[in-house]
Amino acid sequence: MYGVSILGSAVFQCTPISYFWDKNISGHCISVPVIFYTTAALNILTDIGIFTLPLPIIAGLTLPLGQRIGVVSIFVIGFL
Repeated sequence: MYGVSILGSAVFQCTPISYFWDKNISGHCISVPVIFYTTAALNILTDIGIFTLPLPIIAGLTLPLGQRIGVVSIFVIGFL
């Protein structure tokens, strides 16, 4: 749904839609930097959420400390 909303805001950023390519008619558009910054912020929040999802499961593993550190290190490398 997030992707559909971003696509919709990109396609329908101007009212009327034809104002995007024809500035001679009356209309207005959403600010493009606002769309970019909002999309970037939501992508960052989604990435952080995906990164933190497996952490409680990893913390509950019954592994020796060295192996648990290794598993956490693999997830951290994947995040970078």
